Amino acid sequence: METSQKILPMLFKGDWTTSLDLQDAYYHVALRLWHMNFFRFACSQEPQQRWAALCPQGGQARWYKEQGGGLTLIYSDGRNGGPLPRVSRLAPGSYRNCSIIIHDTSTVDTGVYYCVKYETEAFTETEHKSTIGTVLSVTASPSPPVIFGPGSKVEIGDSAAFTCTSEGFLPEYIHVTWMKDGDVIWGSKTTELVRESMSFRLNSTVELTLGKEDLKSNVTCWITHDTLESPLTATMSLGDVLRETAGASGVRKLSLALWIGLLVEKLCLVLFIFGFIYLKQRQ
Repeated sequence: METSQKILPMLFKGDWTTSLDLQDAYYHVALRLWHMNFFRFACSQEPQQRWAALCPQGGQARWYKEQGGGLTLIYSDGRNGGPLPRVSRLAPGSYRNCSIIIHDTSTVDTGVYYCVKYETEAFTETEHKSTIGTVLSVTASPSPPVIFGPGSKVEIGDSAAFTCTSEGFLPEYIHVTWMKDGDVIWGSKTTELVRESMSFRLNSTVELTLGKEDLKSNVTCWITHDTLESPLTATMSLGDVLRETAGASGVRKLSLALWIGLLVEKLCLVLFIFGFIYLKQRQ
């Protein structure tokens, strides 16, 4: 048996070590029955993600998921694996270890799972053991946000509503920040969380009063979530939703008329001077 005196010369600063006595090794960690309702697994929604759930020893196993107020069978030893093809045994063929693995987990797999053991005697099936329930929580990142402005252009001086939407995230805790030209917009913001199947959708709306100076301004929606390494953003130009007022249009038309009038006046003055010179030369 290797001792610490033999191992120490092979270690370097910053190394981490652990030891395992093979005589005491098990396929899984034993939990007391009254502690199992506090036991929880969590995993991210990543490709090929797997989740394993534990089951008591002995007897044929069936796994159920609590769904719609009832229990839905997802795996059974006596039915070639059960109706959910993404579920398989952690140790196929083992009588002692009936734990399962759910492959390619997604938010639809969130829920409480129960393992029930059955014994068959004289063609009669009776329940032998069952778990209190194991909770699976799957996290999912929000989709890139999208900003929707008013349905039609608004006049300068009027208020307009802008809505930022994102969906498909879990858990529901999400933070939204609105900014205008890099400055945080405080107040006048409403946020709505909508439950959609096994994920959430965000609708955040902000009201802005738009002025002539906003023709070149931008509004930005920032979203942060536990699953994100950096915020997600969406930006909209306020000039795209602003319509110049009739007064401004009238001023522009008046300015054009003045320029035309001045041009005609100067042209007439030039013609008058040339005409005067011509008459003088004829005399």
